[in-house]
Amino acid sequence: MDLIYLAIENDLAIHERESQFWKSRGVDAIRVSSMTEGIALASKQQFLYIGINADNIHYTSSLAILRATTNDPIFMATTNYTIQEQTKATKLGADLFGQLGDTPDDNFDAVMTQIQHLRSRLPLTLSFVKPIVYRNILLSEDYRLALLDDKEVDLTKNEFDLLYTLASKRGWVFTFEKLYNLVWGGEYDKASIETIKNTVARLRKKIADTNDKYSIIESVRNVGFRCPAL
Repeated sequence: MDLIYLAIENDLAIHERESQFWKSRGVDAIRVSSMTEGIALASKQQFLYIGINADNIHYTSSLAILRATTNDPIFMATTNYTIQEQTKATKLGADLFGQLGDTPDDNFDAVMTQIQHLRSRLPLTLSFVKPIVYRNILLSEDYRLALLDDKEVDLTKNEFDLLYTLASKRGWVFTFEKLYNLVWGGEYDKASIETIKNTVARLRKKIADTNDKYSIIESVRNVGFRCPAL
């Protein structure tokens, strides 16, 4: 495995300072600015560790999903340490939650010591979840959770199932009848089309999807709906 860590960090200056130090120790870095982007990468690639800046990353809603997506060590740093925040983070799956050190050497030593400690344990057998990441939306069927820009969106069962169905097959056109059968499962009739359209309208409002030209949920006239492939 190449020595690369994943930084979930909004502050570019902090990242550049830390990554330059780690690079001098033979470890490269990839930075993303949201948990959603981090989960997408962690589901595809193995990292030396995943570092999250708890000061500027909204992690509460999605840390458990990240933990269920990867077995990589998850380390969280903060300048405002409290035992309450540590307890919350570790319950959600963080391996380490602590105060940023005064120097990069302090942070390096703390991380490497913890990595060695974790590697000394017997390997864990995890049943990984596979969330869907589409643009700035993350959907986890296992957790029945939808995140928009790392913040939870309150969706009804049918709204979630509709969005998940479309996002899981991006580019596919789902007819009204097919959508109704998959999401509602009842007998399809003319009234079913209005049910679907009303659900899509509510869903679009909740995910701030108002520009139909670049819509996350795209109308296919007289046929149904789809999520564009890109």
